[in-house]
Amino acid sequence: MTSSVENTDSTVHGAFSKDSEIIFVEPYDDINNVDSFERPSIFDKSDSEDLKITTLSPKKIESGQISSAFNRYYTRYESDSDDINELKDRKQDNETNLKESTDQLILNFDDSNEEKKETTQQTAPTFDEVKDDADEGALVASRGEGRYFGFDTDSSPIICKKCGGKGHIAAKCDVILCENCGAKNEHTIPLLQSGSNIGPPFSQGFLNISSTLINLSSVESYFGSISKISEKISESHPLVSFLGGDTISGIATADGVESFKGIPFAEPPIDDLRFRHPKPYNKSLDGFQAHNFSKSCVNITPFGFFSLSRKNVDNSNPHFKKIVEKTIFKKYEMSEDCLKLNIYRPAGTMPFAKLPVMVWFHGGAFQFGSSNFYPGNKFIVDSIKMRQPIIFVTFNYRVGPWGFLGGKAVNEEGSSNAGLYDQRLALKWVSDHVTAFGGDNNKITLIGESAGAISIAHHMVSHEGDISYKGKYLFHAAILQSGGPWSFDSVTSSKPEILFQKFSRHCGCFSYSSKKTLKCLRTKTVEDLQNAQRLDHDLKNVFIADSSDSLFGWSPRFDENLITDNPAKLIQQSKFAKVPYIIGTQEDEGTALTFLFDLKSTTQVNSYMTKLFTNTSEEDIDKIIKMYPEKLTPSTRYGNINRYFRIWKQINELFPGYLRFSEMIGDFIFHVPRRILLENTPESTLKYSFQSKYLHKIMPILGTAHSSELFWQFHRDSYPAPVYRRYFISFANHFDPNINTGLLHWDQYTSKNKETLVINMRKPTMGRDEFDRDNNLNYLVNHPELIMV
Repeated sequence: MTSSVENTDSTVHGAFSKDSEIIFVEPYDDINNVDSFERPSIFDKSDSEDLKITTLSPKKIESGQISSAFNRYYTRYESDSDDINELKDRKQDNETNLKESTDQLILNFDDSNEEKKETTQQTAPTFDEVKDDADEGALVASRGEGRYFGFDTDSSPIICKKCGGKGHIAAKCDVILCENCGAKNEHTIPLLQSGSNIGPPFSQGFLNISSTLINLSSVESYFGSISKISEKISESHPLVSFLGGDTISGIATADGVESFKGIPFAEPPIDDLRFRHPKPYNKSLDGFQAHNFSKSCVNITPFGFFSLSRKNVDNSNPHFKKIVEKTIFKKYEMSEDCLKLNIYRPAGTMPFAKLPVMVWFHGGAFQFGSSNFYPGNKFIVDSIKMRQPIIFVTFNYRVGPWGFLGGKAVNEEGSSNAGLYDQRLALKWVSDHVTAFGGDNNKITLIGESAGAISIAHHMVSHEGDISYKGKYLFHAAILQSGGPWSFDSVTSSKPEILFQKFSRHCGCFSYSSKKTLKCLRTKTVEDLQNAQRLDHDLKNVFIADSSDSLFGWSPRFDENLITDNPAKLIQQSKFAKVPYIIGTQEDEGTALTFLFDLKSTTQVNSYMTKLFTNTSEEDIDKIIKMYPEKLTPSTRYGNINRYFRIWKQINELFPGYLRFSEMIGDFIFHVPRRILLENTPESTLKYSFQSKYLHKIMPILGTAHSSELFWQFHRDSYPAPVYRRYFISFANHFDPNINTGLLHWDQYTSKNKETLVINMRKPTMGRDEFDRDNNLNYLVNHPELIMV
């Protein structure tokens, strides 16, 4: 049962009953404009004239206008009527039942928007319905500290102080009724503690369970996190139980977020399982404390091959330095036992709440990276503010040779693309178990950046578009940032085979029998493999002209099983999952990456291109090279030319043709795959395109560079962070980025108009997907095989 109060602008979020007065507390969406709000029209009825109605903003709560008497236990319940008389009756009942504490808190849900209700609200099922129709991995009862809450609430016995008999919490109130003598008892055990499992009072159905007890500190844990009413809320440990009975604990923090970190979804890929496809985790999770991140998967720390980037950028660009130190230069612990995931949700989310789920795929060129860089808290907090709560999941997958070792021996053993299979197993775990956390396994949106987005594109073409799993789909929508269906050659092609041989020799495992070589590699220590992976200065050789066979050698490649062909070709053949998606790029994708390549002359650039695209004829490579003439001066989009001319001169001395190669790399890896997907998707499929230009004419040298958006999305609240998060959260909820965002309407992409959202420095605008080098892009879109690596 829920209570609905129609109020479009300011939905009532709390109602306190005290004597003959009802006090309504408004939402705290805008901390600077909360002194008052318009009283709901329902309370203008004549039959409510004898009842005093007071509106009270969170700012007034903050200033102490709620008496200390409210720091008692309260009962939350739901009303099935809009009628004020029923509300008054409820108030009278409370006063009768609670003689010593007439102060009651009623958390009211916003059911006023009927259109929104039809599309997003999922009413929590009854306990009987759960038992009859429970998905695998679903939670039956969530146990709090000292009491049950959620389903089967009346099963928590209390000892009567009068006769010693057994009592139970009465439905709809917090009175303890003795089954022996009928006495009404005060609480004899601490039913609630600070930080109890209670969350924001919104209408999504994830708190629609009656007889849940809360106290004021729990209310503050929500209002305080968003509105700063409460400076500090103590951590608590929410519990989640799976269908088999295993129970794990997480962490609840002051921002209104509960997290469950380091949950294993696969057996440790060690010893004989090294390099192989992952096996599902088969041990008990009962008692598991999901309080901390796991160690990251073993990978190279990219200090060596980013050294040139640091040398030439840090001194002139402290902003970029801050971004990379927050992400790629961050130090972290590593282990082969790393296949773990992390789940974030709004505090108090109940099982079967059916909140939309977002699953994050981290980037890192398939060489490095970790889910630990990307906390989901800000996505959860913004989703609460938008009244479109979500579940946010991140996970680790193996990278480098651990996840993408190629060659004939690996393929013959059936172990190719282990990293992709890690990702796929994580998605299966989410589908099986996310309902226990309150997620909807029929509304899963994948979101990733760079290698993460390229991975998502691979899952879209996996099994030629068949993403079914246990009668459902593994995912239902996708958000691809700076990545798409890039042209990768076969797992048995020359590049991965050559890299396999190089790697084996450096490990001391070279043999004329590839199977023996693979067996030897499984006996080596982690340190042996890491040293071999580095090869030369932290894998810097991967990016130099003489080692172009190594570029993306450790990456997903079609194996004629999971991925049956070149992903770009499969997209062109319409052999991919037609799910709604968003895809976008940064304006200057290639600028930062160009520093990774040790190319010091135009001749070296041309030579590198020839070695990079081994499947392309010299004639075609010549044509591609001529499409990108050398530029000696920067475009105005990189900032004031005169102001940074000295820097440009230094860079051109170090990297002649820097701008030219920047555009090449940006187009080959990012812009062309994005257009391939957009232009080969039927108009009947929802698709949205964006381009980020928020550092246009601001950031010297780099412009709006690759990965720069991640700093805002995961670590900041300032613009453009809310643009990304609000559009993405709306898309995860509705497969439409425009619902209740307060932002510019984002038009769907069509082949005719090429509608593209442009994320500028101050506000988004709608534009067209066009570049000054459109002819180049169009040619490569139609001939993706020319840039296959």
